[in-house]
Amino acid sequence: MAAGQPMAPSERARYLAGMGNIPANNQQMAEQFIKQRAGNVQLAKNQTQLEATQRLRAMWDDPEFQKSIENLPQATKAVIRMHMMNGDTNGMQSVIRDSRPKLDAQGNITTADGRIVDWAGRTVFDPSNPNAGPASPGSSTKGKPLGYDWNRMDEEGQRAGLDMSTLKQIEQEYGAATAQQVFQWATYKSAFPVNARSAAATNPNGRDATLMRLTQSVNPNWTTADFQNQQKVWDEYLNKGKSAQNLRALDTASGHIAQAIPVLEKLGNGDTQSINQARNWFQTQFGKEAPTNASALVGGIVHELATVFRASGMSLAEIEDWQKKFNTNMSPAQWQGLIETGLHMMKTRRVVIEEQYQNAMKLPQRQSLMTPTAKKEEEEAERRISELRASRGGSVQGAPSSGSAAPAVGTVVGRTKDGREVYIGADGQRRVR
Repeated sequence: MAAGQPMAPSERARYLAGMGNIPANNQQMAEQFIKQRAGNVQLAKNQTQLEATQRLRAMWDDPEFQKSIENLPQATKAVIRMHMMNGDTNGMQSVIRDSRPKLDAQGNITTADGRIVDWAGRTVFDPSNPNAGPASPGSSTKGKPLGYDWNRMDEEGQRAGLDMSTLKQIEQEYGAATAQQVFQWATYKSAFPVNARSAAATNPNGRDATLMRLTQSVNPNWTTADFQNQQKVWDEYLNKGKSAQNLRALDTASGHIAQAIPVLEKLGNGDTQSINQARNWFQTQFGKEAPTNASALVGGIVHELATVFRASGMSLAEIEDWQKKFNTNMSPAQWQGLIETGLHMMKTRRVVIEEQYQNAMKLPQRQSLMTPTAKKEEEEAERRISELRASRGGSVQGAPSSGSAAPAVGTVVGRTKDGREVYIGADGQRRVR
């Protein structure tokens, strides 16, 4: 139909009917769009729920998670598992939250067996003995936590100069678990939690502030700052690093030397090595124990001091030459001189390590890294060598005399123009490295 022509009534009716369908079509399209969008939202929601369920199911199988809930009742663990298998994070967290011990106004908790204990694990009330009253110090914990080894802790702590008597008091008063945790912090094996530091700052009389004070009482140099560097330095010098191994070798050598001196004296060697060799061989054939004992101890000294000498920069040839000289056929003047040389060398090496540790830890002064036992053994060896020197007229062959200012073997006495170190070799002469 051309534009401007009159429209028949029937045509007009069809046209109007078509116009009436336009809003209906728009509405239908809008509804389809809304349904499609809702479907996409539901799909995304389902995908999120599926991922949460998968994560929770994986968490349930995690050994660390199982360990964290191992002390909960079986019924509680079953409910937690149900929530986790269904991907219900809120439900799982709610059950775990409700199962935690509740603190009372004094900060105490009630355990599953009905005991009331304080934050340090000390029993405040025991229903099996209600008339006993609060537990006395040291009676709060039965047994020791997993991995608790006082002897190992004491050896490391003594070397580092920690106050181990105070740690022992902490063990007696607060329990082994608290003592172990304090030791972990004091020796930088674990970091003091950030939230605990914040709590200690806001509440100086609270649990976290008390734990910080306990840690500082064991290690006055302990700090929560720059933990990673502190841990790295501690491991190197006091735990498992090369410097720590060197320190242990020094301590072991001190013990061997202290044991060897009376055994070497008992040999009764003279001033001629060939005669001493024949005499010791003869005694060995007849089952005499002195030559055998002396040989074992001298072997131990040679092994440990070779480790020290290598760390000090001595050449292999110098070390081998020293090892050949140190044997059970030495004259008294020879073995006494070599032992004194070894003691001088050990002191020099230990001072170098201690100064390195002081600088790395930013300590105000050098700190001894020698165990009390090794210190006692070294002092005893020095005392006996001094007595032997005096009995031989004030000098010992192969070692600096008491009136001499000669530096110990390994001591750095200068540098060359190109920057290399000049040090005292095993033969007492100046050498360059």
